[in-house]
Amino acid sequence: MTREYRTSSTCYAARMIRRLKTGVILLFFINITLMLAQSYSSLKMEQLGNEIPAGCLPKADSIFGCPGLVKKKSLVVNYNDAREISHLGISMFSNETKELINLPVCNFIERIMLELVLERSNENLKQRLSRSKLSLQKNGVDFGQLSFTSLTNVLDEIQNPARFNLQKEPDKFTAIWRYNREDQFVFTFPASRDLIFGTDKKESDELLNKMLFGNGLLCTEKNDMPSETIIDADVTFNKDKNIYTKKGNEFQMSVINSNTYYAKTEGAYELLFTKDYPEESFLNLIIKNPATQNHKLHVTHRMYGNFSPDFDISLREFLCYFHDDFDFFAATSSSEANRLKLYVVLHNKDYNYIHLLTVTAPVENIFRQDGRLTAEFYSNIPQQSIRSLMGDLIKK
Repeated sequence: MTREYRTSSTCYAARMIRRLKTGVILLFFINITLMLAQSYSSLKMEQLGNEIPAGCLPKADSIFGCPGLVKKKSLVVNYNDAREISHLGISMFSNETKELINLPVCNFIERIMLELVLERSNENLKQRLSRSKLSLQKNGVDFGQLSFTSLTNVLDEIQNPARFNLQKEPDKFTAIWRYNREDQFVFTFPASRDLIFGTDKKESDELLNKMLFGNGLLCTEKNDMPSETIIDADVTFNKDKNIYTKKGNEFQMSVINSNTYYAKTEGAYELLFTKDYPEESFLNLIIKNPATQNHKLHVTHRMYGNFSPDFDISLREFLCYFHDDFDFFAATSSSEANRLKLYVVLHNKDYNYIHLLTVTAPVENIFRQDGRLTAEFYSNIPQQSIRSLMGDLIKK
């Protein structure tokens, strides 16, 4: 009995050791597989990367061939600092050309051309063009008609030397290639953040939050507003308030604008910033972002999914981050006695999307160096949401 028991125990132990070894090996291979799995910067990139034949994708920034997709054109892949694929498309521009023209738009053109080539049929491609409000023409002929039935063939035809021109209108871009002396390929697409950057609101909010609050800002000096000279023709006089208004542009409604306000002293116009005119001064503080002011901003970032992190940042740093690429519009609404609420619409000049910043402060803080202002930041919002978010101002 004793001998049989020992034999069974030995066999059992041996089986357990084998199973343990097998489990360790499986875990090892699973870990290796996870390590080798490709990461992507967005869902769009992942979807596109999964369409590329296995073994085609290089592991570093590269221009590479994938003959199963296009015969004469190469593909391009770029990685970000996290080793995620951040760009993938048909190579159509050099890095230098992208920087000179418009990097996001050039990357979009390369990416969307790859997406369109990967469509399973011409009918699917035409549906995609219609759905995304895209237009493809070769020598004036729309895709799918007459002699223009293969996008791949047209892309293969566009070889150096080819002349390229990018035209921008308020709501769309038009890309034009001229090649083979007489041929012309025209691609028209909306000036849309969602389309061009290929990120949804959640991804866009997270990217902006990381860039704005995660890395710190170094743009205060670079984006200082140049000094301005105001002449009589620039302004209109408000007799009731005894101040001057320089009319700016409007956004959706007249009350949301980029007007600025001035006082006239000894024949010269000076930007208004005085306790006698709190609303106009508050507007000037945002629209002109004067270097003499150093207010502190406590921001609650209203992100996708009801995630709302809080950050402290100087007002000048916050505004200068958007200065080059956005137009500023503002409106005030008195929320209570001795306290002002300011709405700031930040409208992207190229890609037609907006952020909304609402700033509240006691009047005394507006005129105090290092005065504390409290803000809510709604990023990447649909333009039609402005009226609901600014309800109290609309009622007023």
